[in-house]
Amino acid sequence: MPSIPEYGRNIFLHDYDPRDWDVCSIHKWLNKSFYENAFTQKEKAYIIRSEVSFKDQSTKDYVFLLSSEEVQKYLPTDEERILTIPHYAGFPGYSDFLKKKRAGVWYLRTKDQYTETACVVLSDGLVDESGTRYYSELDIRPAIWINVGKASKDTPRISAPPKEKTTGKAKKYKIGDVILLGRYEQDNTTKEKEDISWIIIKKEGNKALLLSRYVLDRVPFFKKNTADKEMTWETSYIRSWLNNSFYREAFNDREKKIIQKSKVVAHINPYSGEKKQGKDTLDHLFLLSAIEERSIMSEPRDEGAQPTEYALTKRLYTDFYHEGNTWWWLRTVAYKDEENNKRKVLYVDPESLIDRYGEHGDTERDYLAPGVRPSMWIDLSSDDLTIAGNVVEEREPKPGTKLTTENIKDLDTGDIVIFGSYEQDNDKANGPEDIRWVVMRKADDSSLLLLSADVIDYQCYHSFEMDVCENIVWHDAAVREWLNKDFLEKAFTKEDQEHLCDMQVNADCTDKVSLLNMLEVLDIMREDARLKPYIVAKPTEYVKCNFDSYEDYYYCATYWMCRTRGAKDRSISSITCTGDTKRVGGCFGPDYNGVRPIIIVSASKDNKNEYSSLFLRMPEYEDEN
Repeated sequence: MPSIPEYGRNIFLHDYDPRDWDVCSIHKWLNKSFYENAFTQKEKAYIIRSEVSFKDQSTKDYVFLLSSEEVQKYLPTDEERILTIPHYAGFPGYSDFLKKKRAGVWYLRTKDQYTETACVVLSDGLVDESGTRYYSELDIRPAIWINVGKASKDTPRISAPPKEKTTGKAKKYKIGDVILLGRYEQDNTTKEKEDISWIIIKKEGNKALLLSRYVLDRVPFFKKNTADKEMTWETSYIRSWLNNSFYREAFNDREKKIIQKSKVVAHINPYSGEKKQGKDTLDHLFLLSAIEERSIMSEPRDEGAQPTEYALTKRLYTDFYHEGNTWWWLRTVAYKDEENNKRKVLYVDPESLIDRYGEHGDTERDYLAPGVRPSMWIDLSSDDLTIAGNVVEEREPKPGTKLTTENIKDLDTGDIVIFGSYEQDNDKANGPEDIRWVVMRKADDSSLLLLSADVIDYQCYHSFEMDVCENIVWHDAAVREWLNKDFLEKAFTKEDQEHLCDMQVNADCTDKVSLLNMLEVLDIMREDARLKPYIVAKPTEYVKCNFDSYEDYYYCATYWMCRTRGAKDRSISSITCTGDTKRVGGCFGPDYNGVRPIIIVSASKDNKNEYSSLFLRMPEYEDEN
């Protein structure tokens, strides 16, 4: 039977000339590099070298791609043909792309008879026999024939843990649990050291593999002037530091008994095939290898690591657009940089993607110096372990708190609240969905300035008649009328509207619903750490399905407009999918832009506009009026 891995792999095809299956680069890669790196000698014994046909010819292959006929025979439904792409196979920015549960487009070995294109299976599971050019970058879903009877007797599954029963106290722990164990300086004060948070990323019986939740320090992988040698994890400075200085400083004698001294395998570099990784070692603490990171960390998928305040003092660089995450070392060494004769080491970037080219092990560069995120195996049967949450549960989208007149006083900046409803899932049969709002500001424990958490619609700033809208200001803008009529009536009940305050957005305009101006984005959102994550906004399914919205797969976000006019005639300012400000935005007329309404909600029904001065900024430009 053919064994078809659930996941694909992203790879380049350098076949600019028309080629058949027997001479294409995928065929060579699958049966050489992939075959050698993916299977052990014992596993290879069960893979059958089978006859793979194409046109009127055939090849003898261990690994191959399915043909268009085979894929419809072995995977008869569209659902079975849909391919989920793993963390490892992603392009830069793929961690955000995966959150949207995007499916891959994967190659078949069948070649279209009329054009020089390869047949593919599309993301919805349909077989496209017109396919794509051979040199396109798509996904690989290998197939193999195996001897089922022979393999089923004594061949373990590659990912199967040792058969050790989980007993007693170990049963209560699960993947994603946060364990407190050891203490290390983290808040950068002179007071006591703080508990170290560890995430359970793998369980085997009564043992668990932990990874520190935060990047704890910055330490060079190699000592300076030693990276020109054949340095590996075995001989690295960082290994010595972890198992001596850090081990002694972070754990007391009782905690050290919980930590298991473990065999650390010198895995090859899965990207370059570099086998010079030194010998296996026995360590209490270690760094993950590239193979471990890409396999273990895919479920639950890691979403990056932030540095502690102490680690930041070591000049670690953080990425604003990825939750303030930073870089952290793996133990897999890369190639030697011929330019300066130094070995490089792989690391994980702020998007949780492995940089396959690596960084110099003795780097002192400020802008890209990976930090330390230790791993260790522990005994879960100990009484000295404390669970402090679960990262998987924490990642679930906040549903928000239903806004009531009673709980306004308990809410604060950055909280998510539910108020009103609007079509968002693009399924009108189930009615409109609750609108999620971000609390931007609060006044007198009785009123809140709210900004929609998502881009909930796409609208033109004004009409398509460009000669008419050249001198349009907010007072006359079509989107302002839409917000205060159509949207207001659809989104809020009569009772809800009684709690909406009038907003004096400028000298000539009083609105129930409005948009932020550029100054409010800069002064309120960018200056408050609680609001920064909400500058970047995602479109709802309704927006994606009904408008030709610009949605950047890198950030899974879209543009949204401000009420501030742009720097050029007939343009508006907007916030980009990366959270940057764009002074020369889309045109008033033909360009649709994302809409994120703002409202002021009061616990009382006295709709005065006195709160406007507390919440909103004066216009930046006279022509905003």
